[in-house]
Amino acid sequence: MTDEKPSEKNEKGWKAKPRKIRYSAYGGAAVAALFVILLSIEPIGSLGNPAPPGRLLDVGGYKMHIYCTGEGSPTVILDAGLGQGTLYWSQVQESVSKHARVCSYDRAGMGWSESGPKPRTYMKVTEELHALLSAAGEQGPLVLVGHSSGAHTVRFFTQDFPNEVAGIVLEDAANERVLTQENLAPGVKMMQDALLASRLGYFRINEDSLATMAGMEIPAELKPYLHINYNSKTFATSADELMAMPVTAEALEPTKYEGAWKDIPAIVLTADNENGRMLGMHEHHTQLAELSTKGEQILVNSSHNIHIDQPDVVIQAILNVVDAAITTSDTFVVDVVGERFSVRVTDAETTRLLVENYEHKNSMHITGKLARGDGGFNNPWPWHLEPDSVRMAEVSIELCDGRPSLIEEDLDYWIETVGSYCPWSSSIVEVPPLLRS
Repeated sequence: MTDEKPSEKNEKGWKAKPRKIRYSAYGGAAVAALFVILLSIEPIGSLGNPAPPGRLLDVGGYKMHIYCTGEGSPTVILDAGLGQGTLYWSQVQESVSKHARVCSYDRAGMGWSESGPKPRTYMKVTEELHALLSAAGEQGPLVLVGHSSGAHTVRFFTQDFPNEVAGIVLEDAANERVLTQENLAPGVKMMQDALLASRLGYFRINEDSLATMAGMEIPAELKPYLHINYNSKTFATSADELMAMPVTAEALEPTKYEGAWKDIPAIVLTADNENGRMLGMHEHHTQLAELSTKGEQILVNSSHNIHIDQPDVVIQAILNVVDAAITTSDTFVVDVVGERFSVRVTDAETTRLLVENYEHKNSMHITGKLARGDGGFNNPWPWHLEPDSVRMAEVSIELCDGRPSLIEEDLDYWIETVGSYCPWSSSIVEVPPLLRS
């Protein structure tokens, strides 16, 4: 039985509401007030967040976070998977920075970075990364490292800015063929649910649940910083990236063609597990490795997060590609009436003149002594110029002029009788990454 009095008119003639309804109204107000308090938990808690380790730089009306350590060239750039950022590269970055310069960053809307415009396609992410590197003064050459969806950035960057890329490492790269709207719907829903939970302060109260969100065992050294990476902004951005993923996937397909990466040193790491095999990762990664004449696929007994499970494997892959990029720093590509060949140079003055030729500062042409085989750098031609004989000249004799294919047609004659190659119309069309201005 409820404690109610008959309704009576007040002095203005309106009937007073029953007490039970008034109690409900008070209860509703209390719930609303509690909801407002809960919504304020995350913003209030964020006031104590640690300062970013790197710099926040403007990329066109909003700021992004980049953290660079170490010295040397080329510079290694680390791009994390969905919902991850600078923090998750900590162990890899610390080790690689002892041997090379390395930068990790937070995509717009992730970690310490401010949110960027929508849609959050990885074509836009690539533009932002390029702008961020420019603002930071990190001009390259670059060894790009991408984990999971971060591999999308690497592929677009290599397509859009090929002259800045000296090497590639992909860590369990996402397979765009399974990134359909139907397959992504559960992930979008999970991120949207996590967004609401984050705004209610759930993850601050129940920190262990962050490990579930991350899909991995959280390293102890990262736990004090998890709320930087897992907050409402990050979850909202992750949902946006997933919703835009079908558009990203469609744009990715044209980047995967034979010779797309030319002779850029590349290592593709594949997590050898049941889930990966079900998603077609092995075959997909094999195809990616074959985009470069110097590509290699390595199977790793690991979960999707190799840099957490087996960081030493990722670190070694990066250092191997850095070394390979440095080793190929003396190889130039020459064009002769639409046909191309490569030369390796050991003479410093010749190197300088080759770079000048590339920059259209002189009209000199290349000469050198012919030898059999590609020399390890002139594939697919069955000949090469001996590196220590390569020079730049203003004039030469007609005997050694011609297209590269002419040498292949009569290799014995060219090597045994002519002995050298001096195409008059030669021009340098590609210079080593480490020499690009």
